[in-house]
Amino acid sequence: HLDIAKKHGADLAICINPIVPYRNDIEKKNLPITDGKCNYIKEKGMPKVMDQVLRTMIHSRANLGIEKVVRENPGLDIIIFEPSPDDITMFSHNLMSYSSRVKLAEHGFNSVREKLLFNHEFFKPIFAKHGIEVSNKLIEEEYT
Repeated sequence: HLDIAKKHGADLAICINPIVPYRNDIEKKNLPITDGKCNYIKEKGMPKVMDQVLRTMIHSRANLGIEKVVRENPGLDIIIFEPSPDDITMFSHNLMSYSSRVKLAEHGFNSVREKLLFNHEFFKPIFAKHGIEVSNKLIEEEYT
């Protein structure tokens, strides 16, 4: 919907995409299962394999769409917050699970805070260009 935002005069879009494919490092053996940990997504069963396929398709399609919007709208700045590809918390929960929503929302919130803190110098001029001041003090505050 970035094109709609641009049509309405937006010059900055901040997007949150929680759906990224999981980058599985088989050396770490970090995928939790009921009797320990496993190396391969296929060991988690067909639902997790299909979840990974869906994540890959959605992420690929979203990236293509964003690239098109960037090409067609050179004045639009886009900031995208996504989980790290090795974020086991986001991969371990069903994104459509009602019972997981609070845990995932808190995890996502804290992930964005960490990215803003770690990449402050990258984000600062982008936000400043649009009249937004970002304060590390506010980002560092504990939220409960």
